[in-house]
Amino acid sequence: MSYRILVEPTAAQRLRTFSSHVVQRLGRLLAELADLASIAPPPSLMFARNPGPEANLLRVEVEDVTVWYRVDKREETLTVVEVASGADDRPDAQAG
Repeated sequence: MSYRILVEPTAAQRLRTFSSHVVQRLGRLLAELADLASIAPPPSLMFARNPGPEANLLRVEVEDVTVWYRVDKREETLTVVEVASGADDRPDAQAG
């Protein structure tokens, strides 16, 4: 059985700002990762570890969107913690 996917409120709010195409691709990728986590718990997913908002988070990228998430073996969940876009680092992205 696949792990449940949870999305923290701030990450959900940020996801709503992206095109439906990107969100759908992220959703499919996260579903695949949740399936993989149920077969091969986090220690096997070391390839995805990357410094981010928290050292224990995993990271995945789709187009210019980066998603940081954690996998909880005990709770059998994959939780999306933070979402960022490459545009966030560009000066023209800070309009207003």
